[in-house]
Amino acid sequence: MLQPGKYRAKPIFGEWLCSRNGNEFVRVCFQILDAQLSASNDAPEASIDARFFFTQSKNTEISIRALKACGCIFPNNDITDLSGLGNHEVELVVAHQEYNGFTSPTVKWVNSLSKPSRNAAMSPFKKAELTSQQAVAIRQRLKGTLLQDKSAAAVTVSDTNEDIPF
Repeated sequence: MLQPGKYRAKPIFGEWLCSRNGNEFVRVCFQILDAQLSASNDAPEASIDARFFFTQSKNTEISIRALKACGCIFPNNDITDLSGLGNHEVELVVAHQEYNGFTSPTVKWVNSLSKPSRNAAMSPFKKAELTSQQAVAIRQRLKGTLLQDKSAAAVTVSDTNEDIPF
């Protein structure tokens, strides 16, 4: 099991999904890149999933910042287009979470490393696996958030030295 701590990671897969409650989110699978981790966990490649939700103003802002830290560029201000996701390595802050008597690692924060990944070629990330109606609704609801984010002062996650929670 992945231990609590900070890990250098790269997004290797991302997709739009919908929860049982009908809330849209992006699931991103990260490959842990820290060499010492592989030796300590007896696994050649460790990975962890994170879920980025868009249900409230605050978590929408945090999710967009985290996805941008991962390299997402949102072409044409389309929140459902994950192009570029995976082009940046990030630092993940991992903690343990208990649920129904089971403990599992969870991504609490995503921090920018401020430089592109060594292999910055586009990864095979999926554009929204939602119905076309859901994708249109998400685009309309969140386009203003993207535009507002672009017009705000140019402060990156690394500039603020803040962790992004998940």
